[in-house]
Amino acid sequence: MVNAILLTNPGINSGNSVRLLGAILKYGWKNLIEKQTIPNLSTPSHTQKYGFENPSISLDFYIPIDDIPSGSMTHTMLLTFAKNKYFDNAGTRTTLTVTYGKNSSPFFAYDGTSTSIIVEIDSFDISFDTRDSYQGNVLNCSIIMHEVI
Repeated sequence: MVNAILLTNPGINSGNSVRLLGAILKYGWKNLIEKQTIPNLSTPSHTQKYGFENPSISLDFYIPIDDIPSGSMTHTMLLTFAKNKYFDNAGTRTTLTVTYGKNSSPFFAYDGTSTSIIVEIDSFDISFDTRDSYQGNVLNCSIIMHEVI
């Protein structure tokens, strides 16, 4: 079983995938729905679906301050991923790849077939606690990104 959450960009880490340690992923979907109610009528409102917003992805993970495992995210790499400008070509594309479960099942993009999810980082937060001997040795990170469609 290999559970992995990886970010890849041709211009970062020589194009090699970067592993997010201890990662927790949340995938959000929001349909674009218009609800119409009919005044003075107690029946359910009429709804119309017009599409969906780009799915949002939230990732929580940690970066060790010392002894960072090879191929794992670093603070400077995170900054570079966040500043990357995607120009709709493979040379600037950041992709998220997720495998999970006993058989390393892939996590699919919005289309249900692609396993390399093209993403843009919206924001990230980093925290650490110097009052705690363990927490003072890791950066706790949280990234918010959206799938590019």
